[in-house]
Amino acid sequence: MPKEPKEYLRHIIDECSFLLAVSNKLEFDSFLENETSITNFDTQRND
Repeated sequence: MPKEPKEYLRHIIDECSFLLAVSNKLEFDSFLENETSITNFDTQRND
């Protein structure tokens, strides 16, 4: 059964909250050195 639109929106909000929390603590140089950070912020992912 397909998910309801609200479920997708909740997931998007959760992801945005996570990225905001992580980015507040992240220096740009550290970001570039951390593959996980780059993957988390990659807007071209197809998942």
